Amino acid sequence: MFEDDDFASSQRFRALPIPALCAIAVIAAFGLVFVLGDSPSKSFVLVALGAIAAPIAVGGIVYAVRHREWAPFALALVFLLIEVSFLSDSTRAPLHYGALAMLAVPMLPAVRRSGILGTGGFRLYVIYFAWAAVTVVYSLSPLYSGARLVESVLAMIALAGCVLEVRQPDDVSRLLLHFLLACGVVLVLLALSTVLMPHSISWASPQESYTAQELANYAKQGLSVDGLNRFRGMLNNPNDVGALMLIVVGLALVRWPAAQGRERLMLAAMIIASLMLDFLADSRSPAVAVGIGCALYAIWKWRLRGILLCAGVLALAAAVVSFHSGFSAYIDRGDVSTLTGRTDIWDFIVRQIQARPFLGYGYETSGTVFQSRYFPLWWGPWDLGPHSSLHNGYLGHALGLGIPATILWLFIVLRPWVFALRQPQDPWNLKPMFFFIAVPALINNFSEQALGDFGGGIIALLFGLAWVIAERSRVVALEKIRVERERAQVELPRAVAALASAQWARASR
Repeated sequence: MFEDDDFASSQRFRALPIPALCAIAVIAAFGLVFVLGDSPSKSFVLVALGAIAAPIAVGGIVYAVRHREWAPFALALVFLLIEVSFLSDSTRAPLHYGALAMLAVPMLPAVRRSGILGTGGFRLYVIYFAWAAVTVVYSLSPLYSGARLVESVLAMIALAGCVLEVRQPDDVSRLLLHFLLACGVVLVLLALSTVLMPHSISWASPQESYTAQELANYAKQGLSVDGLNRFRGMLNNPNDVGALMLIVVGLALVRWPAAQGRERLMLAAMIIASLMLDFLADSRSPAVAVGIGCALYAIWKWRLRGILLCAGVLALAAAVVSFHSGFSAYIDRGDVSTLTGRTDIWDFIVRQIQARPFLGYGYETSGTVFQSRYFPLWWGPWDLGPHSSLHNGYLGHALGLGIPATILWLFIVLRPWVFALRQPQDPWNLKPMFFFIAVPALINNFSEQALGDFGGGIIALLFGLAWVIAERSRVVALEKIRVERERAQVELPRAVAALASAQWARASR
């Protein structure tokens, strides 16, 4: 099932040297950033570079549509580059939705013919999106909710088109590698930004969360805003650097066992670079999420030895923190008791969910509820309307679509991973993907609103790619069980066939 004849054509593209491809992508991305954005230092050379990069980018999207195993590379670049701080709002939305439509719409006929959207979790996701479309009608911010729904649907179509070409484990591995290469392009741009961009732009100060009037009022009261300057490079905020680290480390660890020679050197360099940039960005939540994923993998892989290893690492970390005052002050900075103010806004959000537990307030309505006169904080990051983050993706789903739809969403996204963990064989390497990609994304979603429905951010896109791979694997496995069962039933006596049918039904759940 899900047959498609276009997979053979993608064999030609593999002959293109990957270093050359990444170099072209770096040049194209760098040029587009400066020609489309409100960069601080435009020049004729940069504008000319952007003019050259534009047709390269369009040609790359067209090629990714024709050779869909490279679609994750294009999708990841699209989602990463819209986070560039130089892009104005008037440029960001047309660029993002235009590129996403160019990738997804041409894939729609193949996706529709394959029937994949009528199977398993894909069918449930279609029902889920149908309910999301209903909520747009009464959303607190209909235009924003509708736009986010369009983004999610387009991203799902594009990712579903990618997995139509999966036939064997190597196909899965290539999809993940191409996604990782796009992250490598942005890592190079971030590294360049540490040298080429002014300190005032590439580093975020604590004062940026406050208006000039608020800072002046604090000064009159003898108060000062404390905190660390955090690296963001050319991205919107330091948390984007942390999100990139989570993705790079997870994908690199999944690829590591199969990698050899120069690829391992590349993976090691990407892991080290992303961790260093995340340290400069002071983005703690993704680091904790990756650590939990690695710990769970060690326990699953090595059982008692994994538990002892995790205990040893925790003991060593505790010893370093207790004996070094600098580390202790770093970890305890900020309002730890409220998770830097998160628990205060979560209390308000929970009360809003209790007021409308079944219908919600509209798909991805997010921080629109902060405009309520009962919300205690009306300044800084909380006065951005629907762009204000709830800092919890699970509460975000419940707030937007209601508790029943959130439960359905959790069932949809978790079922293929539970199925994969229960299987004795793992030909598509799904179990490491669960621990290094899915688990960190799910953990990080408790403190950041990062796990949308395929769209909404680079973490959601990678989680969506991993999910469509896992769900396709589940559907294919169940189809294989069904075919084998029908073939065996034909050869068995009627009474024995009835008993075997019941046993196979229990095994396929």
